Amino acid sequence: MESAAPTRQKELDAQIARREREINELSPVGHIPRELLCEILLMATSGSLPPSSSRVDRFRAEGYIAIMCHVSSAWRYASLGCPSLWAEIDIHQRMDARQITFLIDQARTRPISICTHEKGPVHLGPTCADFDGITAIKQIFLERDLNIQELVFNGGPAFLKQCLAISMKGDALQSFRIVNNASPGWWHYSRSFDIQTAVGGLTWETPHLRTLDLVNCAAPLNSSLLLSAHLTRIAFNVPPRSDAREMLNILRHTPRIQVLELNLPHDFHPHTAPLPQVHAPRLTRLQLAGKGTSILVLLEPLKLTAPRLDVSLTCLTSSSGNPRQLGDMLFAALGNARLPVSVDQNQRFSPRGLRLYDASATEPNNKGSLGIHATQGKKGSTGHDSLPYSSTFMDFQCYDQASFATIPASEWVPILTADDPASLLHRADWSLSSLATIRIDDIHNISPSLSLWNCLSKVASLHHIRISASHVLEFTPILFGQSAGSDEAVAVPLPLLCLDIIGTPSPDRGSEILIEPIVGALQRRRQPASGNGIPDSELGALKSPPNAAVLAGIPSTLIKRVNWKVQSTSVKSW
Repeated sequence: MESAAPTRQKELDAQIARREREINELSPVGHIPRELLCEILLMATSGSLPPSSSRVDRFRAEGYIAIMCHVSSAWRYASLGCPSLWAEIDIHQRMDARQITFLIDQARTRPISICTHEKGPVHLGPTCADFDGITAIKQIFLERDLNIQELVFNGGPAFLKQCLAISMKGDALQSFRIVNNASPGWWHYSRSFDIQTAVGGLTWETPHLRTLDLVNCAAPLNSSLLLSAHLTRIAFNVPPRSDAREMLNILRHTPRIQVLELNLPHDFHPHTAPLPQVHAPRLTRLQLAGKGTSILVLLEPLKLTAPRLDVSLTCLTSSSGNPRQLGDMLFAALGNARLPVSVDQNQRFSPRGLRLYDASATEPNNKGSLGIHATQGKKGSTGHDSLPYSSTFMDFQCYDQASFATIPASEWVPILTADDPASLLHRADWSLSSLATIRIDDIHNISPSLSLWNCLSKVASLHHIRISASHVLEFTPILFGQSAGSDEAVAVPLPLLCLDIIGTPSPDRGSEILIEPIVGALQRRRQPASGNGIPDSELGALKSPPNAAVLAGIPSTLIKRVNWKVQSTSVKSW
């Protein structure tokens, strides 16, 4: 009987080992080296994704390694033999040294992600009693050499001050995040947490830091945290009386930067000499919020040449001043930033594709935000005279700095405010003269200016128009033979190939109300356009198909095919 027990134990151990091997063979992670998986996670958390991405993807794109940690932990527990990538440790202020030591012991040699958070009401005062959990962490960090790769401090100013007083080695640190919960947003700068004032700056050496998120926190521009050559993401509040040269110096020292989010609630220190140009070829996400003048100072010397760039600008300016002038200068700076470094100095930004849309439809918090998507160059172009293909997504908001009331885009965005069509075609800094395709969606409370409609009728390269039905009645006359706002006849040179009309003019009326005026306009187009017609046209969301009289008039417009989509029925073609 005594010899049966060890034999039975060996059999059980063999069964467990066999089961672990079987599960490991089913898991693709089991065949990837741990170091490579860690690198994949870091790469996945340093990119940027469009607003339409899923919630989990957006968290990953914004640097939340914790999301991936939870996934890998669940996978480990389910499959037993799955490699252990991370040890995530959540610490609050009431935990004692025994509890924290136990959690760290379980991590063994794995990379550690530590998140400290303040439980209960946030303490808004400058000082408070020492937190037991923070005191315990200080002692443990002094006694042990831990492999900490992610560190998160989340709480009020007093809690954060104690967290930042921790002495630690940052050699392995790759992601650092501080969240000031006492501030509702960047515009309440008086409640921003200033690292320099609180702890006199951080002296940690972080040579491998990749992600730095300081939410509602200000950091001095000469901080060693901001000068790590491996940084791919930076987000923080720029403190008052800062020098724009120091901010540009940060970009020069971080050549791998992909995401830059800055809050600029103050003006930069005045400078007389021109700022040096800075090239950030890997930057794919630029988010600037604050004084319009400060945003402009930072934009003008930048060269942003990544194939895709997402730009978000939230500007504060005076509604009694000249918002239009600020809009002109911002567009000029953005256009210049998107031109290649080696391009001719006389070259100007002239997109081939343009889309205007309501950005608040995908970002509900950005009320009144105008979205613009511009593409430049041709895909696959290799000629010396051709610009490389690039895609730029921009969304703009403008507020009065005194009342925080929204300044409508129609009052400051140049494409919507131009008084003369020629100004949109022949600007020295950017123009619409090279447009090949344009899409104008239904923009909340915004109607494109008559100058934009008249400008489009003069763009010889424009061949595809996709437009919301709500704009068609004001747009159609100028496109097919009559100037907007008058009875003046215009020559229409463009060889239009396709016209798409999407949606309905109003909730209770379908797009069939638009067919008759469009047919009439196209018939007028035959003479000034020398017989050039539209091979394809599409109407969307019709309540009923067009009548026989309208269909009989379509051949005289030189349209080869008309598609219409009747609601609740199949698509028909004539």
